[in-house]
Amino acid sequence: MRSLCVFSMKDDNAAGRYFKRRLPELDLLRAAAIILVMLFHFAGSYHMPKDSYAVRFFFWGKHGVDLFFVLSGFLIGGQIIEDSLRGSFSFTTFYIKRFWRIFPPYYFAILVFFLVYLYASRGGVFQNSAILNDIYAHLLYFQNYSSPVMYGGVYWSLAVEEQFYILIPALLYLLIRYARKALALGLLSVIVSALVITFFLYDDSNEWWYFFMDHNIRGLSCLLSGVITAFVFLTWRERLERASGVLKIALVLITIAALGASYAYDAGLEMSWRGSLWEFIPTSVGFSSLMLFVSINPFSFPFRRAVGGIAKLSYTMYLYHVLAAILLRYIVASWFPINPGSVLNFLTAFLIYFIFVAVLSGVIYWIVDRPCMDLRKRIVSRRA
Repeated sequence: MRSLCVFSMKDDNAAGRYFKRRLPELDLLRAAAIILVMLFHFAGSYHMPKDSYAVRFFFWGKHGVDLFFVLSGFLIGGQIIEDSLRGSFSFTTFYIKRFWRIFPPYYFAILVFFLVYLYASRGGVFQNSAILNDIYAHLLYFQNYSSPVMYGGVYWSLAVEEQFYILIPALLYLLIRYARKALALGLLSVIVSALVITFFLYDDSNEWWYFFMDHNIRGLSCLLSGVITAFVFLTWRERLERASGVLKIALVLITIAALGASYAYDAGLEMSWRGSLWEFIPTSVGFSSLMLFVSINPFSFPFRRAVGGIAKLSYTMYLYHVLAAILLRYIVASWFPINPGSVLNFLTAFLIYFIFVAVLSGVIYWIVDRPCMDLRKRIVSRRA
């Protein structure tokens, strides 16, 4: 343990307790992630023409999912690593926390989808085998291995993340116990191995293979990239924070170069193995670099409470933002039609949409999410 000198058992604010605190800078990134995802789906639902840099950015918003993945890997991986290094990690406590934070809101969202579709189809859902099979796949978190139809398949990322939560604690535990110094290299080898295997198995004529790589390998790479970033941060935090401005400038340049390359080439990507690589590798590198920068260089920004509120609701907003877009077509579209050729018109409509999603999610959060989190806290405290 002494080799990782950043850990102080006396100071709860040292690196060993970093991931136990609320981190405003990461809240800002989480809020940015949900806004990017909502921009992408809202622009897609109105078929915005990709003939301007602004509209192309809206569609680039799909990489908000990559930012969510990197954030999850960084935060969850960081918690596991720091607790394991301090000898306080509990598999049972970890899975209790994950279950009560993720499962009840997710299953409630599936129930809402079922009831909405039941109403819209006038009971026809029971005769629609595709919908029923899709619901079963979502209940078991297997929708990332099928052709999901629920809300256009947006819940695929939740399945990837849940499978990550099942596997990553054991993987990190083994690496920390038997190969701690090689942890980052070990995780990187997992990413490289996945890419090499898919290179030999990839079939351009089979669309399923494209989505398998784009969804599963993309999610795995971004998640593990976040874990590697957390390990680097925890291991060398003091050195990183004392480093000259050259390192911070380098991180900013890497972020700009990687995300800029992703934005520049994203619109012209084809369905191929190479195209899939460009879907997630630049963004995972760019977002990881950005995350490391904001972690070693904390800063203040305006509207921190509002940003923190959006970050707190981001999971709930992700669950309902597509349903909200569908509802708005019936509520708002009649008196505020979208003009696909006007960016200003689109942004005004998006603001209405964002407020609607935030309010709807806030209500659901206090009805479903918050009671489950309070119950989780009581269960964990009793175990302690």
